[in-house]
Amino acid sequence: MRIDASSFTVDFPDKRVLAFDYEIVQLNQFDWRDFVENRNPVAAALMSKMNIAQEDRLRVKLECLRLLVSLEIDPARMQLISGFVDTYLNLDAIEEQAFQSQLDTINLEEQE
Repeated sequence: MRIDASSFTVDFPDKRVLAFDYEIVQLNQFDWRDFVENRNPVAAALMSKMNIAQEDRLRVKLECLRLLVSLEIDPARMQLISGFVDTYLNLDAIEEQAFQSQLDTINLEEQE
């Protein structure tokens, strides 16, 4: 088995059984705003790993979840993706409190 910067191969002594070439993507070099209107669950998940200013962290998490809800994906996929967002865009206690407050506001608006 050999792993290079942009390829992965698995060799046996007499035969190569797997060769995979890929492009390296550094998510932290992408601006999350460029993907906020992209109706793709992968974009919603990966926004949490992109370049996010400290003051935008709460907004990014809300936008990721808003996008997920608008896609109307099944509950298992939604849980997987929202778990990814929670893991990689971990809010501190103050941010989490503000996040919950904004979620409550959104829920009240939708009920009206």
